[in-house]
Amino acid sequence: MDARAARGLQINHGTGNSQINNFAQPSLEDDLRNLSVRDIESAFGEFCKRDHDRQVYLLSEYPRSEELVNLICARNGHDKCAGLLYGMAADRVMQRLGQLESAHRTEVLKRLAFRLATDPERAPARLREYAAENRGRTAHLLYSITRLHDVPERARTFIAVSLLPGPEFVLELPDDSATVLLKSFLFRYGPASADGDRRLIPSLTREGPLLLEQLVALNAERVTELLMPLDASMIAACVRHVRMRFARRILQAASLDFADRYREILEKLPRPMTSALLGEMTATARSRAGALAGWTTGWPWIDACLTSLTYAAPVLRRLVQRGDLRLPAAAVRQEIREIWRAAASHVVRDGRYYRRQRNHLAISTVVLLTALVAAIVLR
Repeated sequence: MDARAARGLQINHGTGNSQINNFAQPSLEDDLRNLSVRDIESAFGEFCKRDHDRQVYLLSEYPRSEELVNLICARNGHDKCAGLLYGMAADRVMQRLGQLESAHRTEVLKRLAFRLATDPERAPARLREYAAENRGRTAHLLYSITRLHDVPERARTFIAVSLLPGPEFVLELPDDSATVLLKSFLFRYGPASADGDRRLIPSLTREGPLLLEQLVALNAERVTELLMPLDASMIAACVRHVRMRFARRILQAASLDFADRYREILEKLPRPMTSALLGEMTATARSRAGALAGWTTGWPWIDACLTSLTYAAPVLRRLVQRGDLRLPAAAVRQEIREIWRAAASHVVRDGRYYRRQRNHLAISTVVLLTALVAAIVLR
């Protein structure tokens, strides 16, 4: 006879009775049946007596799990609930999250996000499984990682982006969710306000440019659509920090479907950069840019130098970064050549215009030399 079946059985030996007791835990099936016939309060009491692994199983399979999971949050706390969910299969995790009351769900998602952020070995596989079950809640988990207070600020975005189940995950989300998640990946937090709140600012994270280039390569129109709800200064920061060919694709898409925002974005960019970007875009895009498309000093090499200076910071930043974020030296050289060519190629080549520029420069030189001589003599 199995010892579990003999638990509590009385056996007669002549005139006396002998009680056989087995204090081991009941089988999983017995335990689940025991909880299923009890009222929720009694079931919760029995549930709390079990060890962690047994609780994971019971919460995963208990038929009245909606009542039980909310009671665990209310009585044992959100971290306890998150710990139990983290040990479950992805389909059960998403089911139990759906059963939580909205206030509990938000807090449990934060605790789950922390567990993912601090579990580099298992977290990537878990995120892929979660994404296959429910993209919306997985996006919320990734967003929560970027907002964690228990993880160093510079590491949050790196962890969230490294856990992303491919760049296409962002593009396949509904518009609002995709924009919120993309914004949290791309931008840094500013200083804390008087009430302690911190808002995202138009300064890209280390991971932002590479991720944005990957997304644009997949679907520039979709990326542009997701960027449009953002402030124009944020979109301009994105255009400034990606390589020129990706920036052109964003602006080209904006010129076709978001004409008003297109002009607003261009106005936030340095004029040399704007002219260089517009130089190889369609005639329609240039015409919709208006006067912003025609900026030039009239001297190709000066235009090229000024444009190169506007790109100096983002190019150097990509060059000195480490790992996958680093832009190879060959790619940097190609980008610099493209910047120089784009800046110099759109200048109006008018002989009379250049003669006037030469005369102005000569007159300015004479005036400066005269002033210098006068200053020396008078001294």
